[in-house]
Amino acid sequence: MVTKPKIWVFYGRSGAGKNYCAFTMKEFERKKYVLSYTTRPKRPNEEDGVDYYFQDVPEDKTIMIQNEYNGWKYTTCYEDLAEDNVLIVGFQALAQLEKLRKQGKIDVRWCHVVADEQIREKRVLSRGGADSWRRRRQADHDDIMKCWLPQPDFIIDNNKKKPKIRKAIYNNI
Repeated sequence: MVTKPKIWVFYGRSGAGKNYCAFTMKEFERKKYVLSYTTRPKRPNEEDGVDYYFQDVPEDKTIMIQNEYNGWKYTTCYEDLAEDNVLIVGFQALAQLEKLRKQGKIDVRWCHVVADEQIREKRVLSRGGADSWRRRRQADHDDIMKCWLPQPDFIIDNNKKKPKIRKAIYNNI
């Protein structure tokens, strides 16, 4: 692991487009996309080792952050970090990352991805049913009410098909 890695943390409500934004930044900015481990089953469009590691954390890894969403664990490990990283997290992980930032262990850039509810609903429904949308919307609401939220360094409006991610970030540096 690098001494003090920089992590571009993408967070937002379900269907906001966090994955799209993070993958775009990884592709164009040559940042390392940090894969998390998850105990949830993979979706039909997901690939093990590309989207997540769909397994428990190996014993030789050191847990950096871990949270639970809908009964599934999501874990990120120190050994998976490089010098300049892109990470997608749920609201529950934000306070854990802030604690590590305050301890001087990581350098964080908070990237809040936002999209209108209608657009988010359409995106979530395309992945898995109305029941999934209601559950995710409620979970987001509950998490936002009880979780610590950072002052974002960047707000990325992801209401369009192809948001100007680079522009949104670099106009604010």
